[in-house]
Amino acid sequence: LRGLANPNIWFEKDGIPRFAEIEKTGANVVRIVWETSGKAEDLNKAITNCRAENMIPMVELHDATGDWGKLQQCVDYWIREDILNVLLIHEDYLLINIANECGDANVSKTSFRTGYESAVSEMRAAGLRVPLVIDGTDWGKNIDILQSEGPYLINADPFHNLIFSVHMWWPQMYGYTESDIVNEIAASAAMDLPLIVGEFSQMHGSCSDHT
Repeated sequence: LRGLANPNIWFEKDGIPRFAEIEKTGANVVRIVWETSGKAEDLNKAITNCRAENMIPMVELHDATGDWGKLQQCVDYWIREDILNVLLIHEDYLLINIANECGDANVSKTSFRTGYESAVSEMRAAGLRVPLVIDGTDWGKNIDILQSEGPYLINADPFHNLIFSVHMWWPQMYGYTESDIVNEIAASAAMDLPLIVGEFSQMHGSCSDHT
């Protein structure tokens, strides 16, 4: 997967003309930023227009960003009848990013495991067979929790069809180094963890570099 995120829900919900411009970059996927306020017909248009540009739609819900308590709100949206019908129409080429950056740094491994095991179970029971994408906690930054709990969640999924997404907002001012990126990707590959970098920062310097 290589591509960009597009904030459909806040601007042109149908992705026009942005999808065509994203395709010109060589992208094969668009992470469609969405919220639970989004209407089914608008979601259908966004996914359809993304496919028209020969890119994979990865729809994500932004409501739970940093808020572990809103994971169920996202699941309820995905399995709502009108939304579910749209997803099933496009299931041959769709990725669902269950909840963007759900949870802060205080989410325990146990809570993460039980929360996402339940989320996956509910979505599968509703008839969704597509790959489900799960973000790390701590606003997406926590790759350790993906590595420790990912194998269990894959085994718990009846389709064994999960992808894990880390958001590498790992600047030097927070103590990260370039080697952390190399080492964490290598560790994930060594354990056969299906991992993507869902977001990353282009800056790794001082606070002033981020302003």
